[in-house]
Amino acid sequence: MDVLIIDDDPIASRLTETLLSGTGLKTFVLKKISDTLVTIKKKKPKAIILDLMLSNLNGLELIKLIKSDASNKKIKIIVVTQKAYDFEKKKAFQYGASNFIKKPYDVETFAHQIKHIIEEEKIPELEEQIKVAKQKSEPEKPNTISSVEDGHVRITLWGYRGMPSKISDTTSYMGRQTPCVAIETKNDLVILDAGSGIISLGEQIVNNNGPKNIWILLTHFHMDHIWGLAHFAPIYQKGYTIKISGPGQIDKNFKELMSDIFYGSPYWESKVPKAQLLMYEMGMSTYDIGEDIKVTPMQANHPSNTLCYRLEAFNKKIVYAPDSEISGETKAIENYEEKLKLFCQNADVLIHDSAYTHNDYLLNTNTGHSSDENVVEFAALKAKVKHLLMFHISGDYDDEILEKMINTARQNIAENNWALICHKIKEEFTLTI
Repeated sequence: MDVLIIDDDPIASRLTETLLSGTGLKTFVLKKISDTLVTIKKKKPKAIILDLMLSNLNGLELIKLIKSDASNKKIKIIVVTQKAYDFEKKKAFQYGASNFIKKPYDVETFAHQIKHIIEEEKIPELEEQIKVAKQKSEPEKPNTISSVEDGHVRITLWGYRGMPSKISDTTSYMGRQTPCVAIETKNDLVILDAGSGIISLGEQIVNNNGPKNIWILLTHFHMDHIWGLAHFAPIYQKGYTIKISGPGQIDKNFKELMSDIFYGSPYWESKVPKAQLLMYEMGMSTYDIGEDIKVTPMQANHPSNTLCYRLEAFNKKIVYAPDSEISGETKAIENYEEKLKLFCQNADVLIHDSAYTHNDYLLNTNTGHSSDENVVEFAALKAKVKHLLMFHISGDYDDEILEKMINTARQNIAENNWALICHKIKEEFTLTI
């Protein structure tokens, strides 16, 4: 037998049977899904046409079941379904499908297409389209040379807000994208977190034919920090090497968490990565992650296994702690603020969680986020950093509140004559050191 048809829609299965029979293919329509494996052993089909939307069974699970039997390895499974989302396509091929055709199919060409698939012939029309596409393709452009001068580091904020409690219906000139920071030298690009801000960054990299070797360091797996990862354009382009690192969690290691995002979770738009992806779980050591940059992680005071990072290049030091609670309370010498102080000491730039105004923080203590007031005092008096970027500010605040937070911080610095520069930031803010 040539084709076993598994589709519990009697009209669709009858149409498929009629069209295939007209080309000389021998077909059989399965009556009961529970008889699938028995029928396959008895009929020994060359191919199976399978709908995913079966009444009492997920067609993806049926593909997995069929292919779990080694004797069915050579059988071609052709998915023909109305449910043709990227997630279903990816899973179908992952489980062993050979082809995927969306309903409603073209009745003029369908049987011809199936016959070619079974006989493993090339489809002339498709081959001609591929040939024309190759002739029209442009030669690859050379990589864009970085505009960062040798010996300098450029910091760009592509997103710096926390996740809002609801989507705002007002505009913001300061921006609403969630955390993503690009750290660039002449030779390296390191991306800190993959919130929604990474989407625009990825588009710029691809459009400008930017660097092909990229590091992404994740601090943790709360949604606002990984929101944009599955939509980072270079991941779906050949020629890129993307190295992703971050912490594991209690129930899953880092690679399993990454696999969920790209291959296994129904909560993400699933696409098949074309770039070379390399994944590393971050330990408590110092790592060279490029020609110029080395990174050191530290555990942050925040719910879940969360890291903050210190990046060093050309004797310059940048500390990134987007989710980190500084309480301002006096505790034992080995408290979190003391450890963070040593980690940040004399840094050129501190990018630190400043989620709340002082009054709002008093209502949100022990949530893993800091107040603007505590962060400014910590940066100026304890860590003695040069530049402060107040980060992960609440997504519920409007521009007026953000302006007030920055102005209050600057006024406090001026009144106390502290040697600290607190920058007014917005999306795509850049600082070169």
